[in-house]
Amino acid sequence: MAYAGYYHRSETYCFKCYPMAPKGPLPPREKFYVPSSDEVTSWTQATLNLLGCEPTLEVDGLFGYKLKEALAEYQVDNALTITGTPSSETVDRMAKEVLAWNARRQK
Repeated sequence: MAYAGYYHRSETYCFKCYPMAPKGPLPPREKFYVPSSDEVTSWTQATLNLLGCEPTLEVDGLFGYKLKEALAEYQVDNALTITGTPSSETVDRMAKEVLAWNARRQK
């Protein structure tokens, strides 16, 4: 890796090198969503599967492209604001549908 040779002096750091930027234009990047592993993501995956998401999602707690696409499709189907994320509006609608599903199941 090449270094620009610029040094930064301060009371805390002395002679810190900064890497040089590559020459030419940067290649285009795909949008990347940092996976998060938590209970909300697992609940969202399981709930979308319960509500009939096709193809079914693996309930692993990782927020990836498949979950984002499934959420966006759910939001379109239910006339919600399309964010591709489990917004409060989306989670509220999903919770109401699960409660209705559970009430039908218990009859």
